[in-house]
Amino acid sequence: MRKHFLKILLVILVILIILFFKACITYRTKGKYTINSHEKYNIEKFTKIPNLKSVDILYSGKINFILYDNTCNLVLRKIEIYYKNKLLGRTNININICKLENLNESENSKFYSLQNFLLEVFGKENEKIELDHTNTGEYYFYIYIKDTNINKEYKIEKIESIFFEKKGFDIFVPNI
Repeated sequence: MRKHFLKILLVILVILIILFFKACITYRTKGKYTINSHEKYNIEKFTKIPNLKSVDILYSGKINFILYDNTCNLVLRKIEIYYKNKLLGRTNININICKLENLNESENSKFYSLQNFLLEVFGKENEKIELDHTNTGEYYFYIYIKDTNINKEYKIEKIESIFFEKKGFDIFVPNI
């Protein structure tokens, strides 16, 4: 009877250990870039742009445009990224913001993914400009938006930290 109880206890213990490791260890199939906002610097510094409520760069590497309504004539022209006053990359886009994908159910929330741009600048496996603990902070993103109604271009500045999450196993250590 006691032997039977120990076997059941051992099986339960093994199941709990497997569940613990399943919850704490994940496998990332490919490397990706994540972005953390410097909120104290990113208070909206741009002049009022018609029909544009806000512009944010999200952790997932997407630029989120929140519009007042879905009748816009704003064009996302280009994006530049600087580090220590050195231009790292520029991408010309020229897409109407209203034609971008919806971020959620709202028709007024659009996004543009920066992942391909970041892969071009930093490399597929972070090999071009190696991101480590010494150079992850204060990257300047300049987002250029043109209002085609009045033929005026606006420049939005965002200061962000960029991190590279490598392909492979990732261990999450819970605070107990």
